[in-house]
This record gives sequence, structure tokens and C-alpha cells, in this order.
Amino acid sequence: MRNLLTLVAAAGLLASCAPQKGYDIQGKASAELDGKMIYLQTQNQEKKMVSIDSTTVANGAFSFKGTQDSVVMGLLSFSGVENRAIRPLLIVLQDGKIAATIDTMNVVGGTALNDSLQKISTVNTEAMTKMQALSMRYREMQQAGTLTPEIEEQFNTEYDQLTAVKTAENLTFIKNNESNVVGAYVLSRNLNDLSAEEMTAVMDAAAPAFKNSIYGETVSNYLAALKRSSVGAMYTNLTMPDPEGKEISLSDYVGKGKYVFVDFWASWCGPCRREMPAVVAAYDKYKEKGFEVVGVSFDSDKQAWVDGIKNLNITWPQMSDLKGWQCAAADVYGIRSIPSTLLLDPEGKIIAKNLRGEDIEKTLAEYLK
Repeated sequence: MRNLLTLVAAAGLLASCAPQKGYDIQGKASAELDGKMIYLQTQNQEKKMVSIDSTTVANGAFSFKGTQDSVVMGLLSFSGVENRAIRPLLIVLQDGKIAATIDTMNVVGGTALNDSLQKISTVNTEAMTKMQALSMRYREMQQAGTLTPEIEEQFNTEYDQLTAVKTAENLTFIKNNESNVVGAYVLSRNLNDLSAEEMTAVMDAAAPAFKNSIYGETVSNYLAALKRSSVGAMYTNLTMPDPEGKEISLSDYVGKGKYVFVDFWASWCGPCRREMPAVVAAYDKYKEKGFEVVGVSFDSDKQAWVDGIKNLNITWPQMSDLKGWQCAAADVYGIRSIPSTLLLDPEGKIIAKNLRGEDIEKTLAEYLK
């Protein structure tokens, strides 16, 4: 009997020491969320947010319990809160007890990956706060007329330094988390700041949990798109409706013996509108010398697109699938900011990219005498 009792006690001890199966989220929320629904969401393979559970905040508290097949990123979201400083909270759904606080200073922790996520989130939040403050000071001096070229250069230097520090800290974090989904998530959020070489090195060293996550796939697709848009690559065709609704393709203009300038823009994009006079000037000067422009718009409002074409004196072919940032061109060419441009030779090879202002005409002058 004594041996049996000892065996039972040992079994109980082992059970109590066994890792917890499933996640147990214990949350606190701002008083403004009391009585409102909190939704636990994840991203599906189509990269759409879907709710997997929900609960009501009561007396400033809420909780979720569940299991998942693998460690995934989650989001605690809500609606109906006027205070914009209270934002949804990103978490990691992994086995263990997770502590979450949703208020003007979101906090998550309790498990290794959530602790890690909180640290890098704090780094990025602090960096963005400094960058926003710098931008505000810049605008104030600009409006007051006290922004001299020397001061503007100081602002640019300080902003670049903040960006460099933020990027370096994110890259270090990513390299330290090449075995998990959090590292993949952070990498997918820093595509604009890291070079293709840096991202490729990370992906080559990453574990399957990193590479095979939806965020790892995002990075892989982006790197493939960068190759398609690199100088020396042959163009990839795009087919979309023109303003009249007729489908046109890049192939209707590329490979026909002309140099083709592909201009990715949108009517709502201020920098695009400021760049357009330079494109108009280049088109007017070289259109009779074997030069064509094709505009690919990231608009979602057709009337705004049509009005933009008219108001900006655009007379060359235009296409748009009216999907905004979901435009097919974003995936095909890896475009994450506009204006963005490609210059194609008469055979369709990319010979220059992201030309702006005077550089457009200077580059064309080298090819079109």
C-alpha cells in the first residue's frame, strides 16, 4: 500500500510539473472597455483576420483559454471605443499563462515569446515616439518660416540616426528569433528598412517555424518580387482595366521597340502628384523619340483616379485594378511605397528603377538622342 501511495504521489508531482497545454490569457482592460466585447483573432492563410473566440470585459478583466496546433500570432481587438490611444493588443498564442493589459500602454507577457514580443514592441514604440516628435518640430518650424537649409539637414540627420538605431535593434531581435514566428512577424514588419541581402541571410538561417509561417511566406514572396523588379531582370506582365474599363497589359507597350517608363502612383499620393510634372515633361520631350509611359495606379476610388489623370495632365496609358495597396503590382514588383518607377529597354529588360525629378530626363538622354 505504501508503494502504491508513493507511486500515486509521484504521478501527481510529475503532472503538476508538466508544461501547461494550451494558452491561458488573463487580461486587464481600461475602464472604457468595460461591458464591451474583446475578440481573440488570428490571421488565416489568406492573410485575413478571423475571430476564434470572444468575451466581454467585466470589472476591468477578461480571459481566454484554448489550444492551438502551433505557436501563432494573435490579436486582442475591440470596437466602439472613442479613445484612439487605446489600441488592439498583439500577443503570441503559445502554451502557458499569458498576462495582457489593454489601455493606453498595452503590455503583454508571461511566456517567453510574449516577453520577447513586449521588449521589441517597446523598442519600436519608443523609436516611433521620438520620430513623431521630430516630425512635429519640423512641421512647426516649417510653418513658422524658421526652417533653414542647415536646420533641415540637422533634422534629416537626426531622423536617419533614429531610423538606423531602430533598424539595427530589430535586425538583432530577428536574428535572435530565427526559430520562431515572432521573429518572422518582426521581419515582415521591417521589409522597407532592411536590404534584400540582410533578409536573404535571415531566411537562409531560419528554422521551419519561421520560414513556413505566413509571415515567413510574406518575406519569401517579397524577396521574389524584388528579384522580378531588379535591374537586369525582364519585366513581368500586368493586366488591368484602363479608365474606360477596357483591359490593357504592359505587354501591349513593352517589347515593341520603345523605352517604357512604368509609373506606379495614386491620385491620393502627395509625393506622386509632386513628381508628375517631371514625368509629363519627360513624356512631352521624348514621346516622338521612342519613349512611352504606362501608369499603374494604386487608387481604389475610380472617380478620384480619373480626376487625377485629368488634373495632372496625364496623357499616356493608365491601368488600375482599383484595389489600393492590394493592387496586383504590389505583389508582382514588391512595391511598398509610391511613387515607384521602372525603366524598360526596347526588349523589356529593366535598366533603371525609382527614377525621380531631373534624373528621369538625365537617364532618358543617355538612351534617346
